[in-house]
Amino acid sequence: MAVSLTSRRRAGRRTVHLIPHTHWDREWYLPAAVFQRRLIRALDELVPMLEREASLRFTLDGQTVLLEDYFAVRPAMRPRIARLISRGRLAVGPWYVLADELIPTPASLRANLAMGMEDARQLGGTMSVLYSPDAFGHPGCLPDLAAENGLQFAVIWRGLDDRATDGRDLVRWRGDGGGSVLAHHLPRDGYEIGAHLPALDRA
Repeated sequence: MAVSLTSRRRAGRRTVHLIPHTHWDREWYLPAAVFQRRLIRALDELVPMLEREASLRFTLDGQTVLLEDYFAVRPAMRPRIARLISRGRLAVGPWYVLADELIPTPASLRANLAMGMEDARQLGGTMSVLYSPDAFGHPGCLPDLAAENGLQFAVIWRGLDDRATDGRDLVRWRGDGGGSVLAHHLPRDGYEIGAHLPALDRA
C-alpha cells in the first residue's frame, strides 16, 4: 500500500492531504497467482480496519478487476465491500483494468471505462475521478472520455511533459473533442510520495 501526498499553502499555513491507497498489478514480475495472494491478504486486512474505524477512507487503485479477482476467492466478502463503497469509505473504479493507454484505440478505452464504472455502480458507486496514476502516458482523448462519463477531475502521472504545464501540478486539460478535466499531475515520485513518511507511533 502507498500514500499520496499533496499540499497547499494558505495564509502562511500548509494543508497536507494524505490519501491511503493501493496499486495492484494482476501480473508483472511475479505470476498472477502470487499477486492475487497478496491482494487477498491486503483486502482481508483492510476491510475489518475500515469497518472498525469510521474516520478511515481508502482508495482501491483505479481498476475494478481486482475486486473481481478477490471475489473469485472470497465471494462472501462482496456485501461487506459493497457496504463500504456505498458509504464512501472505499473508493473504486472508474476503470475496469489498467490499460496501456497509448496502445488501444479510443473505442477500447471507452469500453474499459464503461465496464469499470458499471462494476463500481453495482457495488455502490464509482470514484468520481479519472484515476490513472500508473499508466505509461495518456492520450489526447482522455479528457473527452472523462467528459462523456461525467468525470470532471483526473489524477495522472507518467507521460506528461512538465513544459506542457509550466511546472504546475494542477491544470485544466482540454481534449480535441471539447471535453476537459481538472487534472492533478502527480510529482516525480508518483503515487508513492508519502510511502516513506515516519510511522505516527514513533513520534
